[in-house]
Amino acid sequence: MQETNTSAIEIPGDMINKWQGVVDIMAELMSVPAALIMRLQPGEMEVFRSSQRSRNPFQAGMRFQLEGLYCRAVIQNRERTHIPNALAHEWWKESAAACTGYIAYLGFPLFWPNGELFGTVCVLDAKENRFEGVIEELMIQFKELIESHLGLLFANHELARHAKELEHSLEEIHKLRGILPICAMCKRIRNDEGYWQAVDVYLREHGEMKFSHGYCPECLKIARADMA
Repeated sequence: MQETNTSAIEIPGDMINKWQGVVDIMAELMSVPAALIMRLQPGEMEVFRSSQRSRNPFQAGMRFQLEGLYCRAVIQNRERTHIPNALAHEWWKESAAACTGYIAYLGFPLFWPNGELFGTVCVLDAKENRFEGVIEELMIQFKELIESHLGLLFANHELARHAKELEHSLEEIHKLRGILPICAMCKRIRNDEGYWQAVDVYLREHGEMKFSHGYCPECLKIARADMA
């Protein structure tokens, strides 16, 4: 069974607008300068949606190397990461993320239905922030909302893929039900390009089947006689 290529799934404009609303609400309710939806790319994280606040330096479309990002911990561990103050942490205080001036972080992974990572949803603050109270519950709710959208996109993509495969199979069945030009002597079949192919080759290319070769009883008698 062919695996789904999630990187080929496009996020439609109406859904992007909803996600923009999500990060804007997150930043407003939590009183933080930056709320982000990050999409995982090969070796990088892309700012997919960013809250529209004057203090937020992150813009949609920006890309960052994974090394040194708070989001890297979310991606590697596939779980929530909370950093109240990176400057108080031996490893994080020298990281590229802390050097931007945003020292507090709370992030959650976002998954496709097949378990692949889409990216993260996260908030950042320029001061120490423990993100206590209802903040974490809000983040979980927003994470589940975004993942429900990803589930819908995934299901639609799968339906379209299966429909295309079915259409292709029906075309092949239609070809096999038609009249095939076959040589009266060698029994080769002429394909659509005008080339003559052995029957087993033609059927293998126009259907999902494999062949094992053997002898029918009459041919087996002839073969044994030739070998005698």
